[in-house]
Amino acid sequence: MNNHYSFTLPKLRRSIKPIQIRDSSNSDIGRLQLYYKTKVDELFDRHLSLIDKSNYQCILAGQKDIIELRAKSVRKTLFKQRWTIHKDNNKKLGTLINESKIKLHPKYSYVTENQTFTIISDLGSKTIEMTNEAGEQVVTSSYDGAIFLGDAQLIIHKQDLLILEEILLITFISVKPMD
Repeated sequence: MNNHYSFTLPKLRRSIKPIQIRDSSNSDIGRLQLYYKTKVDELFDRHLSLIDKSNYQCILAGQKDIIELRAKSVRKTLFKQRWTIHKDNNKKLGTLINESKIKLHPKYSYVTENQTFTIISDLGSKTIEMTNEAGEQVVTSSYDGAIFLGDAQLIIHKQDLLILEEILLITFISVKPMD
């Protein structure tokens, strides 16, 4: 099974242009797409930049399921940004929580029904590592170019723990520029 993927990060953080996902043979297999649930969310995120209200969809070619990463409400994210990942607009797959105390050292946790994953970004080496509760690597990714610009590459070590769309959305949030 192919477990090497890549995507090119947008030059502008709030770009609504689709982000193409490629496999190891450089073929497009799907896309990540920014969207807003309401005009108020778009106003906050694109113009006022107070709170990250970005929502993303991951759509893979040949799949009918749409996996969404939705920002939680301002009240629930006052101290820690949170996103939920949903399948087909109804089934919640998990919650992604920004645990970063310093924005230069991003750290996230992804909580599912069965276990918790830790995602740590190292801006110096331009790598991101996702581990499960046992400390085993699930995903490693790296990006080239300036910080948060250029191509991001993913290597999935344990595909059976999460679906591909979850991994792509979590990795994208881990490398995208934050305020």
